[in-house]
Amino acid sequence: MGRKPKSSVNVPLPISTSPHRKLFPSLYPLWLDLHGVQVLVIGGGTVAERKVKSLLTCGARIRLVSPTLSPGLQRLHRRKRFVFRKGGYRPSDLRRARIVFAATDQAARNAAIADQANRAGIWANNATASDRSNALVPSVIRRGELTIAISSGGLSPALSKRIRIEIERFLGRGFSDYARFLGRARSLILAGVGREAERRKLFSRLISPAQFELIRSGRLRLAKARAKQILSRMRLNRSVRK
Repeated sequence: MGRKPKSSVNVPLPISTSPHRKLFPSLYPLWLDLHGVQVLVIGGGTVAERKVKSLLTCGARIRLVSPTLSPGLQRLHRRKRFVFRKGGYRPSDLRRARIVFAATDQAARNAAIADQANRAGIWANNATASDRSNALVPSVIRRGELTIAISSGGLSPALSKRIRIEIERFLGRGFSDYARFLGRARSLILAGVGREAERRKLFSRLISPAQFELIRSGRLRLAKARAKQILSRMRLNRSVRK
């Protein structure tokens, strides 16, 4: 008889328990496209609710397992925003999940879920112990398409939150609008300016310190007007209307 083929197994993803993980975080910042990706959330309280709402904005396909649901999650479930299995966690829940969020109100249970996900080769976020996670969720600022993420490497989520609040106060609301404007301008520059050095110079002028301060202080209309002047000198002002 011939040899039986070896079954494929997932390679466990490392969750560091070294003290160096706490003292010298070496996390790799990475944006993930979760649209259509299967995500598992364990837990039905307010923490799980925050995870679900954030994941929904990214288009993830969510399966949630919990004995109960918070009022907010109940409303989302009635709107069929996620698949729900009522009950406790089972290892079989990990099937087909690409990322797992262990967000129960019991630290030991979250640790066990994250460890099982790790052994199955699945990224896991432990809501009660970031140093036992191999996928951390940063504190996030969203301004339309502009997204800023802040992380302390799991050392102090409270510090990340405070920095986020201060940046939000500093930025104001005009940057998402200007980001869309710059996106249209960038397409024109890439199509109309051949030299790389000249393109970089233009990009720098469009977001110079003076332009940045205009946007931050709420003078978006003036910032756009000046940007259009810069583009018009290069005969690139077409199609950038707003």
